[in-house]
Amino acid sequence: MLREAAPLALLGWLVPGRLLGLGLGWFTAVAWNPVEARVELAGRSLLLIAAYVAVRVGAGALLAVAAPDAAYAGDIAALVGAGLVFGRTVGLAGRIARALAARPSALP
Repeated sequence: MLREAAPLALLGWLVPGRLLGLGLGWFTAVAWNPVEARVELAGRSLLLIAAYVAVRVGAGALLAVAAPDAAYAGDIAALVGAGLVFGRTVGLAGRIARALAARPSALP
Protein backbone atom coordinates (compact mmCIF):
# COMPACT_ATOMS: atom_id res chain seq x y z
CA MET A 1 0.00 0.00 0.00
CA LEU A 2 2.63 2.54 1.02
CA ARG A 3 5.98 2.59 -0.67
CA GLU A 4 7.50 4.96 1.87
CA ALA A 5 6.84 6.05 5.44
CA ALA A 6 3.68 8.10 5.80
CA PRO A 7 3.58 11.03 8.21
CA LEU A 8 2.13 10.22 11.61
CA ALA A 9 -0.27 13.18 11.27
CA LEU A 10 -2.08 11.14 8.63
CA LEU A 11 -3.72 9.18 11.47
CA GLY A 12 -5.54 12.38 12.42
CA TRP A 13 -7.92 11.65 9.55
CA LEU A 14 -9.44 8.87 11.66
CA VAL A 15 -11.04 11.52 13.90
CA PRO A 16 -13.47 13.12 11.42
CA GLY A 17 -14.44 9.68 10.14
CA ARG A 18 -15.10 8.43 13.67
CA LEU A 19 -17.14 11.50 14.57
CA LEU A 20 -19.26 11.28 11.43
CA GLY A 21 -19.70 7.52 11.85
CA LEU A 22 -20.61 7.95 15.52
CA GLY A 23 -23.29 10.45 14.54
CA LEU A 24 -24.69 8.14 11.89
CA GLY A 25 -24.77 5.21 14.32
CA TRP A 26 -26.21 7.33 17.13
CA PHE A 27 -29.10 8.61 15.02
CA THR A 28 -29.99 5.21 13.59
CA ALA A 29 -33.33 4.35 15.16
CA VAL A 30 -33.74 0.86 16.55
CA ALA A 31 -36.64 -0.68 18.46
CA TRP A 32 -37.38 -3.89 20.28
CA ASN A 33 -39.82 -6.18 18.44
CA PRO A 34 -41.53 -8.24 21.16
CA VAL A 35 -43.23 -10.56 18.65
CA GLU A 36 -39.99 -11.77 17.10
CA ALA A 37 -37.85 -11.04 20.19
CA ARG A 38 -35.21 -9.01 18.36
CA VAL A 39 -33.95 -5.49 17.81
CA GLU A 40 -34.94 -3.98 14.44
CA LEU A 41 -34.18 -0.84 12.49
CA ALA A 42 -37.05 1.61 12.75
CA GLY A 43 -38.27 4.66 10.86
CA ARG A 44 -35.72 6.88 9.19
CA SER A 45 -32.88 4.37 9.38
CA LEU A 46 -32.95 3.57 5.68
CA LEU A 47 -32.09 7.18 4.88
CA LEU A 48 -29.19 7.13 7.34
CA ILE A 49 -27.86 3.86 5.90
CA ALA A 50 -28.02 5.38 2.40
CA ALA A 51 -26.12 8.44 3.68
CA TYR A 52 -23.51 6.16 5.27
CA VAL A 53 -22.98 4.26 2.02
CA ALA A 54 -22.80 7.51 0.04
CA VAL A 55 -20.14 8.91 2.37
CA ARG A 56 -18.14 5.67 2.26
CA VAL A 57 -18.22 5.56 -1.53
CA GLY A 58 -17.85 9.30 -2.04
CA ALA A 59 -14.90 9.91 0.30
CA GLY A 60 -12.28 8.60 -2.11
CA ALA A 61 -13.84 10.29 -5.14
CA LEU A 62 -14.14 13.61 -3.30
CA LEU A 63 -10.52 13.52 -2.20
CA ALA A 64 -9.38 12.64 -5.72
CA VAL A 65 -11.20 15.67 -7.10
CA ALA A 66 -10.41 18.07 -4.24
CA ALA A 67 -6.72 17.21 -3.98
CA PRO A 68 -5.57 15.33 -7.10
CA ASP A 69 -1.90 15.96 -6.34
CA ALA A 70 -2.08 14.94 -2.67
CA ALA A 71 0.46 12.20 -2.15
CA TYR A 72 -1.59 10.40 0.46
CA ALA A 73 -5.17 10.99 -0.79
CA GLY A 74 -5.92 7.27 -1.02
CA ASP A 75 -4.59 6.67 2.47
CA ILE A 76 -6.63 9.57 3.83
CA ALA A 77 -9.78 8.13 2.21
CA ALA A 78 -9.03 4.72 3.72
CA LEU A 79 -8.50 6.19 7.19
CA VAL A 80 -11.70 8.26 7.00
CA GLY A 81 -13.54 5.11 5.88
CA ALA A 82 -12.09 3.09 8.75
CA GLY A 83 -13.13 5.82 11.16
CA LEU A 84 -16.64 5.78 9.69
CA VAL A 85 -16.96 2.04 10.18
CA PHE A 86 -15.64 2.18 13.74
CA GLY A 87 -17.73 5.21 14.72
CA ARG A 88 -20.94 3.81 13.25
CA THR A 89 -20.38 0.48 15.00
CA VAL A 90 -19.89 2.18 18.38
CA GLY A 91 -22.88 4.51 17.90
CA LEU A 92 -25.19 1.73 16.75
CA ALA A 93 -24.06 -0.55 19.59
CA GLY A 94 -25.06 2.17 22.05
CA ARG A 95 -28.51 2.46 20.46
CA ILE A 96 -28.99 -1.31 20.56
CA ALA A 97 -27.92 -1.46 24.22
CA ARG A 98 -30.49 1.22 25.10
CA ALA A 99 -33.22 -0.61 23.16
CA LEU A 100 -32.41 -3.84 24.99
CA ALA A 101 -32.42 -2.10 28.37
CA ALA A 102 -35.82 -0.52 27.62
CA ARG A 103 -37.55 -3.72 26.52
CA PRO A 104 -40.21 -5.12 28.80
CA SER A 105 -38.99 -7.94 31.00
CA ALA A 106 -40.37 -11.43 30.34
CA LEU A 107 -40.17 -12.25 34.04
CA PRO A 108 -43.10 -11.29 36.31
